[in-house]
Amino acid sequence: MKNYKITILITLLFFTINLKAQEKDSEKRIPKKYLKQNELMQYLNSVDKIKKSNTQTLPFKNLQYNKVIAYDYEGAGEKFVSITSDDGKFTPVVTKQKSLSQLQIEQVITIFTDKKTYGEGTAACFIPHMAIVFYKDSTIVFKTDICLDCNYMITSEDIPAMLHKKIKIESKDFYPFVGFTKLGKKKIENLSKELDFFYGN
Repeated sequence: MKNYKITILITLLFFTINLKAQEKDSEKRIPKKYLKQNELMQYLNSVDKIKKSNTQTLPFKNLQYNKVIAYDYEGAGEKFVSITSDDGKFTPVVTKQKSLSQLQIEQVITIFTDKKTYGEGTAACFIPHMAIVFYKDSTIVFKTDICLDCNYMITSEDIPAMLHKKIKIESKDFYPFVGFTKLGKKKIENLSKELDFFYGN
């Protein structure tokens, strides 16, 4: 009887060790879903500097920047509503990051400053999946978090074009229609396709 119990214990022990080894091997083969803080910072510091756009439209006219990076991330209402938190750290749910070319930066500025991009309603929620951040070296000078499902974006500085269409609510109050138009949404989707981001699929 003792030998039987010992055999069972040895078999269980062997099975447990083998199972843990398989789990470790599986973890090595499966890529990590989210980028770590150090990966995001290393990438930011390694990106080549670019020339500032000659645009005369606000707020980009006054921005001093030399890097622009787009991020794909899994936002969540009230929890991960921005690419960075109040303490300056990246949100822990970033899946991709790509620096924008000079041409892509010009496209982004054109999309963001075009009145035709905005003028529709928005949802009450905000679950963003994309951010575009302008940097001066490694310091953020402008950022926007985008939610196409909720149909709007939140920016660190006002973009005048977003406020061009307003509806009068009561006696003196006006509510801006900052939601994306079909055209504005399509342009953001097209950029996302170029970057192979969530909104491009």
